[in-house]
Amino acid sequence: MKREFLEELGLTKDQTDAVMAEHGRGIEALKVRNTELEGVNTCNLTLKDENERLKNELEAEKSAYSSFKRGVICELVDNAHPSSSLARDELIRRLEACDNDCVYSTLNDLRASDPSAFSAKTDHPVFSSFSRNEEAPAPINFVRRR
Repeated sequence: MKREFLEELGLTKDQTDAVMAEHGRGIEALKVRNTELEGVNTCNLTLKDENERLKNELEAEKSAYSSFKRGVICELVDNAHPSSSLARDELIRRLEACDNDCVYSTLNDLRASDPSAFSAKTDHPVFSSFSRNEEAPAPINFVRRR
């Protein structure tokens, strides 16, 4: 706002000064608010970048976890002595689909429901049956330690 504009409207010098002072206070408040919003915007951009970085890190961890879990399951299935490569692939598929804490029980259930999928070798301790007095093996924990 310009002083000349107010004077052309017929305002006195004191009135013009009062309007200009009020207008100046309004402008200063807007400048402060603009500075605050610029800070919020900068913070928002930083958080978006951090969020993207964390998403990428999570995807990398998921991939590493999946590879680790598959390796453990493959070793477990190989020790179960499947009767064919087709049986091996099916065992791996089913074990990858189950929860981490039920890998042993799922494998035992599969052995009981389809014994032809396994060769005659059954000496692996994981697959022995457990009486009420015996302790079952601890569930596989697929959490990677750093």
